[in-house]
This record gives sequence, C-alpha cells and structure tokens, in this order.
Amino acid sequence: MTQEILDAATRSPESFVVVDGNGRVVAGVINFDLENEPPTAFLGMMAPIEAMLVRGEASARREIARRGIAPGRTLHCFVMATDVSLGFAENVRLIGLMEEEMLRLAARGGYAAVLTVNTNRVTQEICKALGYEMYEMVEFCTFEFEGRRPFAGVKPGLGAIGAVKYL
Repeated sequence: MTQEILDAATRSPESFVVVDGNGRVVAGVINFDLENEPPTAFLGMMAPIEAMLVRGEASARREIARRGIAPGRTLHCFVMATDVSLGFAENVRLIGLMEEEMLRLAARGGYAAVLTVNTNRVTQEICKALGYEMYEMVEFCTFEFEGRRPFAGVKPGLGAIGAVKYL
C-alpha cells in the first residue's frame, strides 16, 4: 500500500481502527468516497492483485452508475483487515462489527451506497447476511493478467466478488 493511500486514510472520517483493551490496533478499515480516492498504482508483485480487485468490482460500479447514484454518494471500502494473530472466531466477529459500523458511518455521512470487493468466502457471507447485493465473481484460478494466470494454483470456485449495499 502506498504512503499516499495511508496518509489519505488517516484523514478520512470514514476510516477507522479497532483497539483492544491493551491499546493495540487489532483491526481496521480504510474507506474513501468513491469519487475522491487517492490514486493507486500497485507495482511488481502487487499489480495482478490490484487488477483482479478492479475487475472484481467493475460490474458493481456499472450497476451503481446504472442506478443513477450521484458522484460523491458512494462509499468505497478500500480495505478491511484484522490481526492474523487473533483466532478465527475473533477475526470473523471483528469483520462483522466493522462492516456494521461502516454501514452506520455511511448512512450518517449521507451516502446512498457502499461498494466493496470481497476475496474471502467469510467476508462474502457476512456481506450477504447484511443485505449487500453480490455481483460478478472473478475466479482466481482463471484470472488473466498480462497474458498469464498468476493465481492458477488456487482451487476453482474462489474469487473476488463486487458487492454493494444500497442505503
């Protein structure tokens, strides 16, 4: 992640972290207004990941535009993460709590939609449970980048799915 993105995230009122009882950051989410995101340019080994995420959210972005949601009214969940040293159940709990808080922030901020792309089955299921509309899945094993399949070893059926919660 570039320093420019991290700097912008610290200024974004929609981005936040979760701190445990010891003051340690254990989770966080970086959100931006879809129309006012800092530029991204992931290079080298990260370039195929960025390209896959962009493709994963493309159908969701098209649907937002088709519905006529005005610029500045879509919150983009750029990244949501938890501390991998926590157990599975705690990570799932934190993701659910952050998703719910993000939706509250979006509603308070006057957003009409929240856009995300999920690459994990658990986060995909959490979003479904919260009423997100799921769009096209880009399967990891068949995704092509610059004439090659960088994720060919991933088992079929797993992929990036664009999702939108209309508020």
